[in-house]
Amino acid sequence: LLEAVALFFYQHFSYKIARRYLTEAQARAAAVATAVLTATTWSFNQGGGSVEEYCLPLFAYGLYKLLVYLEDGRTLSFGEMFIFGLIVGVILWSKYLTALYFAIIMLIWMQDMLFVRHDGKNLLRGILAGFLGVVAVTLPVLLYFAANGALGDLFTVYFLDNLFHYSDPQTVVHPLVKYIGIYLSNFILDAIAIYGLAVYFRESRKTQNRRTAVCLLVFYCVQVLEVLLIGYYTYYYLIFAPFTAMMTVPLVKRLSAYREKRREAGARFPKKRTEIALAVTAGLLVCLLGSNVTLELFRRDYPQIEVAEYIEEQGDETPTLLCYKMLDYGFYRAAGLSPTTRFYALNNYAEESFPEIYEEFERYVEEGVCEFVVVYTEDYNEERELFDLYEPVAEYDYTMRDNNYVTYSYEFTLLMLAE
Repeated sequence: LLEAVALFFYQHFSYKIARRYLTEAQARAAAVATAVLTATTWSFNQGGGSVEEYCLPLFAYGLYKLLVYLEDGRTLSFGEMFIFGLIVGVILWSKYLTALYFAIIMLIWMQDMLFVRHDGKNLLRGILAGFLGVVAVTLPVLLYFAANGALGDLFTVYFLDNLFHYSDPQTVVHPLVKYIGIYLSNFILDAIAIYGLAVYFRESRKTQNRRTAVCLLVFYCVQVLEVLLIGYYTYYYLIFAPFTAMMTVPLVKRLSAYREKRREAGARFPKKRTEIALAVTAGLLVCLLGSNVTLELFRRDYPQIEVAEYIEEQGDETPTLLCYKMLDYGFYRAAGLSPTTRFYALNNYAEESFPEIYEEFERYVEEGVCEFVVVYTEDYNEERELFDLYEPVAEYDYTMRDNNYVTYSYEFTLLMLAE
């Protein structure tokens, strides 16, 4: 539901971007094409509920306001900059690296205000408005963690650990190879974006928008560099999606010109032909979409449900559960339990960069901290000596297929504290 709502507003701002260059009907077509192209990309489907998906309308809004500022020459109002600050604050506390998208926009705006328009007064006013917007979102977050005595943990985990412990160190070649792979996986979206950007740059001399074209080119290239430096996850690439809204413009113009030329030659077009064609195309593409959920599984095929039922059958009013050195896979939620340990699932932290997580997991099972433990069967067999306090009660096979039709198979063992 959230993805659908986000995609709707993303399409709305895509329309506003396209409407700057096209007629209303053409802009609608461009907006639909943008939404369909984005929703059918590998990055959109592979991520499944990522922050980047939910933030798509915010990305599109940021690009739209940048175009309004650069092309119209209009100074953004205090209220607009405050809203911009609110958006940055929301993204900052959702996934702070994604806020780099807006940091680039802010840098473009600041250098233009300072060196092109020489408007220091409105520059300071805009900075103040944006800062207040960020504070308005940040203050409740800080107060909440401070009230729970976890302000230090917030900065340690959210900022420091994510920056320095989250993944294995990568060489320049490693993310570059991955970037090329994801680029090719989203080839249609990439090709349209680059084509549109090239056309905009070429025509910028006629439209007197060369400075805007240069800014957009810098914006796009810096984001390419950002993805390379941050590392590779498929959904990171969605920060490029808003450019598609603008870059479909030359394609729509060419198709409209071709249609008009055919009409002048005597060809007849049925009413609503464009709308019908778009609806059919969108429908076909949506039918081809993958799913993050393996829909053909039955209830009995989910070990999460079987584990939850087993725990319930034991009759303990306050059972405790631990997912040992693995993702939680929904085990906690299926059982209706909240984790009782600091480390309750394994994230993308390499053991050598954050050994405390792995040491704590081992301590939990050696001391019998939790009544039930779910563990990969392979890990249980390799580290059986750590589980002296537990006895295996069930084994489960779990097979799931992702939206790229890649099948993953897992074997889990459920352990229970021995009497």
